[in-house]
Amino acid sequence: MKLRPEHTGLRMDRAIAECLSELGQNVSVSEIKKALKDGRIKVNGRLCAPGARVQVDDAFHLDDFVPKNEWVIKPAPQLLSRTSILYEDDEWLALDKPSGVHTVPLKNLEEDTLLGAAIAQDIRIANSGPGLEGGALHRLDFGTSGVVLFAKDPAGRARVRKAFEKHEIIKTYLAVVCDDFSVWNDERTVDLALNTSKKRVRTDAEGLVSITHFSPLERHESGRTLVKATTNYGRRHQVRVHLASSGTPILGDEVYGQAHSAGRLALHASSLTLPFGLNIRAPMPQDFKGYLK
Repeated sequence: MKLRPEHTGLRMDRAIAECLSELGQNVSVSEIKKALKDGRIKVNGRLCAPGARVQVDDAFHLDDFVPKNEWVIKPAPQLLSRTSILYEDDEWLALDKPSGVHTVPLKNLEEDTLLGAAIAQDIRIANSGPGLEGGALHRLDFGTSGVVLFAKDPAGRARVRKAFEKHEIIKTYLAVVCDDFSVWNDERTVDLALNTSKKRVRTDAEGLVSITHFSPLERHESGRTLVKATTNYGRRHQVRVHLASSGTPILGDEVYGQAHSAGRLALHASSLTLPFGLNIRAPMPQDFKGYLK
């Protein structure tokens, strides 16, 4: 597809986004930027940097790029078969997310997402929220296990989303940390605002209010401690950053700590408490016991 003369001199990602939008495709510049980086869109038959400037007669080709609004969420009955249903009624479904599973798709037709498992249980979840989120009410990181709640209808989703926005929902996590200096001998509250605008979250006095209450549960001679973390904010990577900032990164946290033979991020969402009398719990994973030896 040829770019027009008036696109000459524009950034390639912006020019392609404008061209596709004019053709009726609902795409964002950030989508095009990532697709160019990944090689899913090529310019003149070659890889092209998103910031390259358009030249006369430049043309682009959509190799396997599909706009997000056209992505298809695949039901995941096999994942559902090995995932515990923690709670279900006519409004809600709560699943115990395994570590190593995405909560929602990160690409078109992605296999074995937790949202796909939820849809396999109740198809209404596919249409109870926008696009690729469906009825998913919150997310857990790829390596984190534990409670994830889904809504079966738009009204229920709106009800819970409003409670999240008002910080009325309490999340509790279990984490195994590398506590060589006995930092977690007593309860402690970490009040560090976070800047979540980048992929790697950082503390920032001008960032979003983020408060986590920590309680030590078990300490072992290995220097590892099982810690309970409770918050009603739930910023992205909040527990991970607050623990790393305390000098005790979570075992297996390659982003804020270091790689470890644990093979997974030792973080588990153990409970979710909603303001209308619903408390959902997920038992501690079996592998946590091995990390505490």
